[in-house]
Amino acid sequence: MKEERDRRRLGEAREVYDRRWVSLLGGGEGRDGRLKFEDIPWPVYEANTRGHTKHKHQPESVSLSVDILTPDAISAFILPSPALPLLNEEEKERNRKARKDKLRETLLRFHPDKFEGRLIGRVVGDGEREKVSEGVGRVVRALNVLMGEG
Repeated sequence: MKEERDRRRLGEAREVYDRRWVSLLGGGEGRDGRLKFEDIPWPVYEANTRGHTKHKHQPESVSLSVDILTPDAISAFILPSPALPLLNEEEKERNRKARKDKLRETLLRFHPDKFEGRLIGRVVGDGEREKVSEGVGRVVRALNVLMGEG
């Protein structure tokens, strides 16, 4: 029962994360298009839960830290986790491919050059650009570690 509820909450947080990215790339999120660290849809559960969002895709002003951007937290949030043990090579290969695809997709979202070109100019506030840049760096390093494990 608890496991099912946790899986449902994780699925909802992933949906929020995807909607927030669509909104962000369309010029939304933030205040009048201006962004702070908390406005970025970071690939971790805590940044995409209903407790941290006003609407389904817009964050509240909550205090998130770059410290939550760890390989374990990112892996737990973005990577598919099979409910049952994988029994055959075909299932294992499908799981490896899904893992690689999700890591690649997330890496493209947070690639420093692309992120810088698309979004960093909208980040405003004391120390916010530095915090966002540090967060992007942590995400990319974590994703590279995860890709190497794959």
